[in-house]
Amino acid sequence: DGIRDHCVTGVPDVCSSDLIPEDAELVMRISELKISTNKSSLVAELETLHAKVEEQRRFYEFVLDKIPADIVVFDNKHHYMYINPLGVKDKELREWMIGKDDFDYCHFRGLPEKLALERRKLFDDVVARRETKEWEEEYSRDGRREVVLRKLSPLFDQDGNIEYVVGYAIDITSRKSAEERLEKTMQKLESVNTNLEALVQQKTDRIVEMTNSIAVQDKLATIGQLASGVAHDLNTPLASIGSAAVGVKYAMQQVFTGLLLQCTEMEVKLALKCRSEE
Repeated sequence: DGIRDHCVTGVPDVCSSDLIPEDAELVMRISELKISTNKSSLVAELETLHAKVEEQRRFYEFVLDKIPADIVVFDNKHHYMYINPLGVKDKELREWMIGKDDFDYCHFRGLPEKLALERRKLFDDVVARRETKEWEEEYSRDGRREVVLRKLSPLFDQDGNIEYVVGYAIDITSRKSAEERLEKTMQKLESVNTNLEALVQQKTDRIVEMTNSIAVQDKLATIGQLASGVAHDLNTPLASIGSAAVGVKYAMQQVFTGLLLQCTEMEVKLALKCRSEE
């Protein structure tokens, strides 16, 4: 009779006053079974959701762990939240660093605090500027040169506040070496080009010089031809004059050495007088 004044839990529109004690007890058991079933369903749903979340976590962690780059995630206070195996290979050290900063790391490894101060300065600059920062680091590891390209990028929440900062680094040693080889090749080409220009100028000057020399030779040849023609033109009358002079000389010799001596003084005067009258 104590249950007659109460509605049966979990069964809408059914009250114990409408049922006999045996039926009311049956309904209560059914209600309790439904509640238990609902709880089991909720637990199963939560377990399924948890499994999906865990699967997604493992997926992202697997991807981040396998990316061929150093990857770390900081909170907005510069504490390590995640480090992938390529960033820190020692698993125990990697797990120890979570929640700590570079000052803790330098103190633990016995490194100079200057390294932590430099990294904190870079981190603070990224947070202040709210933009990605990029730089290169070069160092020697086991006697081998390594060049690393590093970046820090802020991640914002839905309100535009920086929640995390992602840092990642890529080994660019091969690319850097190729760039340096290319630069040296370009310098050599520029040097060859400069020398080639000088050689071309030298050859050009030589050609101009030879051309001028040929022009002078042509002028001299022309002058020689003219001189030869003039000499020929002069030699012909001179030869005639020379022949005439020989004849005159012979005639004069005949006159003064022969005929003049055979003439009397009167005959000479008469000849001169006749010549003057002509």
